[in-house]
Amino acid sequence: MMWHFYEIPYIPDLELVKYQSLGEQGIDGILERHNRFLRQWQRNTVLIHTTLHFFLSYTHERPKGSRLQIFLAFSSDQTVNFESIDALMQASPLADYYKIAPIEDVPVCLRKSFTNILLVKKQEQTRLSTGDTLFTVEGWKSNPKSRLYEMEKTAEALNEDMVYHISIYGSDTYKTAQQALQKPIAILREKALGRSGQITLADNKNRPRDVSAEETLRIYEEFLSDVAKSPCFFANILLYANQKSSAHFLMDAVCGEAIKEGTCEIQEIPSTATPLELQEVNQPYCNLLPPSLAFWPTAYTLDELSSFFRLPILFDGENIEIKKETAPKLKQTGIYLGQTNNGLSAFIDASSFKKHAFICGVPGSGKTNTMLHLANSLWHHKKLIKDDTDNLSVTFKEESDPIPFLVLEPAKREYRELSRYDIPELIILSPSASTKFPMRLNPFEFPKGLTLSEHISKLCQVFEGAFPIAPPAPFILDKAIEGIYRAHGWNTNDINTGEKEYPTMSELYDRFQKELSQTTYDSEIQGNIQSVLEMRIGSLLRREMKDVFDVKHSTFSPEEWLKHPVIVELESLGEGPANFVTLLLCNLIRETLKASPRADEEKVVRHIIFIEEAHNLIAPEAQVASGQDSNPKIAATAYIVKMLAEVRALREGIIIADQLPTAMAPEVIKNTNIKLIHRLTSIDDRQLIGSTMSASGIQLEHVAVYRPGEALMSYEGLQRPFELRIQEQKGHGSETPNDDELYDIMLHKPAFFQLAQKEENLKLETLKENVKSLKKKEVEALCALSEYDSSVHTSTQITDFYWHMENIYTSIVILRSQYRRDCQAINELFISAERKAMLDELIRSIGESLQQKIKNNVVFLDSNGQLE
Repeated sequence: MMWHFYEIPYIPDLELVKYQSLGEQGIDGILERHNRFLRQWQRNTVLIHTTLHFFLSYTHERPKGSRLQIFLAFSSDQTVNFESIDALMQASPLADYYKIAPIEDVPVCLRKSFTNILLVKKQEQTRLSTGDTLFTVEGWKSNPKSRLYEMEKTAEALNEDMVYHISIYGSDTYKTAQQALQKPIAILREKALGRSGQITLADNKNRPRDVSAEETLRIYEEFLSDVAKSPCFFANILLYANQKSSAHFLMDAVCGEAIKEGTCEIQEIPSTATPLELQEVNQPYCNLLPPSLAFWPTAYTLDELSSFFRLPILFDGENIEIKKETAPKLKQTGIYLGQTNNGLSAFIDASSFKKHAFICGVPGSGKTNTMLHLANSLWHHKKLIKDDTDNLSVTFKEESDPIPFLVLEPAKREYRELSRYDIPELIILSPSASTKFPMRLNPFEFPKGLTLSEHISKLCQVFEGAFPIAPPAPFILDKAIEGIYRAHGWNTNDINTGEKEYPTMSELYDRFQKELSQTTYDSEIQGNIQSVLEMRIGSLLRREMKDVFDVKHSTFSPEEWLKHPVIVELESLGEGPANFVTLLLCNLIRETLKASPRADEEKVVRHIIFIEEAHNLIAPEAQVASGQDSNPKIAATAYIVKMLAEVRALREGIIIADQLPTAMAPEVIKNTNIKLIHRLTSIDDRQLIGSTMSASGIQLEHVAVYRPGEALMSYEGLQRPFELRIQEQKGHGSETPNDDELYDIMLHKPAFFQLAQKEENLKLETLKENVKSLKKKEVEALCALSEYDSSVHTSTQITDFYWHMENIYTSIVILRSQYRRDCQAINELFISAERKAMLDELIRSIGESLQQKIKNNVVFLDSNGQLE
């Protein structure tokens, strides 16, 4: 026996536009094509002496989501030109919707033996007539909308191996039936109507009616009429399983869907066989009929058979254990995301993040869990490398390949949860008053290898994106920035080598004031520009802001930002300064990448930036409408849009997260490769994001009712997004650690410990400088007291002098108390208690000599403050 097999590797997604150009559309159109396919092969099987087979196999050992396999096959005991069959199959009515791929080997699932085999056939019946036993076969009326979907879902529920098999051979059933029924019909007519074949009045009065003969005659004549008008087939409809109950459940599901009216007979075949062994369609399966009618139970018209011959067809939103053509080709390596609806593990290549990601969802939808999972997974990323230890074969092994990230969190403090994860290198910065997680950021520090001119240009864009700066203030800002660099010996064409000193924010304030005073603008314009200076730049020099921005050196050098997983909490800064930090750090990383594009060449992604609650920074538009004033959000949006386009080549990824897509400029959403949607309740949000990822209407409806963690995902290469459940992070949702708890946790992380030690040493050095200045102030006051000659001064002058000395002493006492508190605040993990005690004693002693000197010199002061 010769066999030739075809596999249907996937099933069509009827929502694709390409199917709208075909003559028949939708499921009804495909069902009609099945009928045309059978009609075509009814004649072809006879002409080329072959039997057509349809196999639908379920194998529980296969990966979830691909346990169903579909095969078409031809068998023949004669020599057949299968190449011509290949051509016919590719031109068949089903080829427009299904990929029908020839395969050389017999599928493994069809080589297995099964112990329970069922056959569906028409039901045989006997009727008692006058002196005779009459034989009939009851046909059925098929369900033209049958898809065998119930059998496919039943197989999934049972999760046992099974094969559904139809073998089909075209036949001239009318000729066979006419020869077999010609004589029985004549006899039945005689029994029903009399010898003349005509009914007379006497017959009605004298002859009893033979109802069985009349009914049998009707069945025979209807059968002949049906097979005369329709293509006909001999076919065996079989189901193979290993459990008897499962076989019946599955066959009942087939018949329940395929048969609309009438009944059938399910016959158990007492055999253990593979699906390839019971393929003789001419083999009679009958129990009651005489040999002349043995063909009848398995002879079918096109309408009777077509509802049993169905390649899988799905409505939008339905899923079975075979993939649609739009299903993602999921990999087994990369960043693990979670489980798809089919229970498959979803991974994504780390390299995909170079093209950026957009994540959205209403509060409580699981967005933060997703971001935490991604951050944790990126740092624990592993890559496959060739294992050279085995010279006999090519093998691969995993190697740690952590991807550093920077989380910019403008609101809440949820990313602190990462401190509880196994990320020893994690660093958290939280600039605020009296913070334990200080951050210093000098905007004028930039990467080595970059020209000053380029940095000034980008820095001006950062200012304009963070603060409303209307013309002509940007021009003055540019001149002021260039001026403070020149004051430190820089030229605009200089390439940074790290040798020259960087200016500070307070220098910019003073220089801006100077540049403004040299302009010839009228008083109103100068007043407006002065407001920009005081409100924008001046705001960065007040209170704790000064500790952040008015510094010589940043917490990290530009190059160090690319080496650590860092979280920056911006909640305490306010919107303007927070946006300034966000844009400043984004620009700093972009500049660093550009200055060293070939560094870390072995990494597919060098670094990832997370921008949380992006609506704080990004506007719904990327361009200022005509006639509008300067808008920092729009400037920031334009900056981010441009950055999305530029940094991909530098192997930098940006992950943007926000609650609502409509709050984002369309360019931001369109320029991101990965899109991950959690629950969105507003239809306009769903339609906007859905239009950028080719989501179907059913998928967007599901988005509105997603439970926490459920998401719709799309990335480059997919025709349709897919649904999945993101891996839940253990401990997420529990109480976030406060500052004290977080500090204790972070001190156990080596990277933060080193940073904290560096900060404490810096505090100590600063405190020492302050103490030195305070001591110098006391010494100068003591010298002034020693040198003061009261004999040459008036009483009023003497009084004023000693009041001045008292004020100096008072200021020393105030600063002394502050410095002692600063001394006590230094962590003894980094500075020994003995050193702290010595420093504290030194601070405590400052001012005592001055106090005693004043007491010795001053005798009395009367009520008017005059010396007595």
